[in-house]
Amino acid sequence: MGYDESSLQRAQALISAQRPAEAAAILQQLLRQRPDRDAYAMLGDLYSMGQGVEKNADKACECFENAAKMGHVGAMRATAEMNYRGGMIHEPFFLKAAAWYHKAAECGDRESMYMAGVCDLFCESERRRPEKRPEEEDMYIWRIGMQLLAASRDLRAEPLLHYAGRRLPRWRKIPVMTVRELYEKLRRDEQNQKYIYRGQTRMYQPPLRPSAFRPCQYSRFAMEGEPAYQVRNWGREFYLERTDNEYLFGDEKRTKSHAARRIMSVYMNNALGYPLTQALFQQAGYSSEGLDVTYDLHIALFFALYEFDAEKGKYKRKKAGKRQSVVYRWKKPESSFSLQDDYYKKAHFIPSLEIIQNFGVCRSREESIASLERYLNAIHWGSMEFDLPDYRPFELIRLPEEARTKSRIARQKGALLIPDIIPSSRMMETHALWGYPIEVNSNMEYNLVQDLSDPSICDSFLIDCSDLRDADFDLLKDIPSPDEIYSEGQNDISHILTYNIFERVYEEAMRMGTIPIEQIPIMPGYGVSYLDVLQLLQKWNQKRKKDQYFYIFQ
Repeated sequence: MGYDESSLQRAQALISAQRPAEAAAILQQLLRQRPDRDAYAMLGDLYSMGQGVEKNADKACECFENAAKMGHVGAMRATAEMNYRGGMIHEPFFLKAAAWYHKAAECGDRESMYMAGVCDLFCESERRRPEKRPEEEDMYIWRIGMQLLAASRDLRAEPLLHYAGRRLPRWRKIPVMTVRELYEKLRRDEQNQKYIYRGQTRMYQPPLRPSAFRPCQYSRFAMEGEPAYQVRNWGREFYLERTDNEYLFGDEKRTKSHAARRIMSVYMNNALGYPLTQALFQQAGYSSEGLDVTYDLHIALFFALYEFDAEKGKYKRKKAGKRQSVVYRWKKPESSFSLQDDYYKKAHFIPSLEIIQNFGVCRSREESIASLERYLNAIHWGSMEFDLPDYRPFELIRLPEEARTKSRIARQKGALLIPDIIPSSRMMETHALWGYPIEVNSNMEYNLVQDLSDPSICDSFLIDCSDLRDADFDLLKDIPSPDEIYSEGQNDISHILTYNIFERVYEEAMRMGTIPIEQIPIMPGYGVSYLDVLQLLQKWNQKRKKDQYFYIFQ
């Protein structure tokens, strides 16, 4: 007889009776007659789960937003959630998510209070980029976020409030100099203290961290760490991070490619140990967990004054312009180093150049591969063998003299800085293979990663590039040419050591076929099979054959 409330009740009863298709038909008929917030919210649920209708995230989000505009509190939170997480409909839209979380929080929804507080801690409630906002505005957003977290009375808020108790530090002005002024100052400083450096053609928004952590969400606010919460008892400043797989890796293809690369890193780490794996991965074309730095000021200036041409795979001189370059500087760590160290001891600084200089020498690549085979046999290594001896006989490995002296590590005089991290409970669950120490706290919902540009450990200098001249580049005349420092088509010492190990994995992948990797108890649940790894290795092979570089799998 057209009684609308009865139609809603009947639709709800049909959903409870596992008859969602009939419920969807009733809701759609009702919404054709007039808008109704409850009908929109119920239909949004059906579209989001694919019950009674074809699963459609876009239609679900549209229904939730219509209901939210009409005052449905649950739909406000659902709209915010779909925009915050992303992946289902689009990339995350934090500004829109924060707005709806705040509206739901004003209506008394405690979950939305918590999430609105998180958005404010991340400064996602403002349109302007964080580095362009005045500090007073940041502080206002920060205080509102803390108040919302406290009002939510959510157990997840406790560790965030604990770390957020520290006030926003004052941003200090970074000195700006010409190339020659900076060069002369840094050379004078080297007379009294040894440093390591990093150069970039521009300063990106902080924090400064390795590529493995760059997809994580930005937060301007640093927080004081406690030794009991840290993976290593080194480092001071940490940042809130997000860890959603959908946001980080996008579609399934990218996810599988990333997962396969991570798995190859696991195999390498198992075969060669953490420090050597990170040093080699940085130069073999894979992302490492370390930040690339150099012992040589000239090399840092090279990377500050030369831009990478992605089409040609080479570096070219930076043209004069308004964009400033940056050089970072850290005191050279004095602590001793051993290849036997792991991440949880003192591997915050990996001296890549010193590592390769300490390996024995041989005459040819074939001899080097044979020495690596002897090493792998000595530790009884295989892709399924993770119960290996604590001591690794690295003295068995030999490197060709020419490859050692002409490697990227040698030409760039490279080293790595590894940030400390407080892992979230989710990260600890999905990366069980890393073997986190028992004393590491696992109650955090977000990862806290060290900012390597923090003023307490790092000096930053900006280079005025408005009037770059040939004389500025003359400072670099004594270092190798750009093509020698870096070339995408260059065989390198890192390939000799990594690809022989990859070949073994390649062979085992062919034997294993499609066995899911997560069936092995010690492997993380990446959701990929040995077949996925095999396909990625075949893709790498095709690229090497086409471009005529890197060693080919036999």
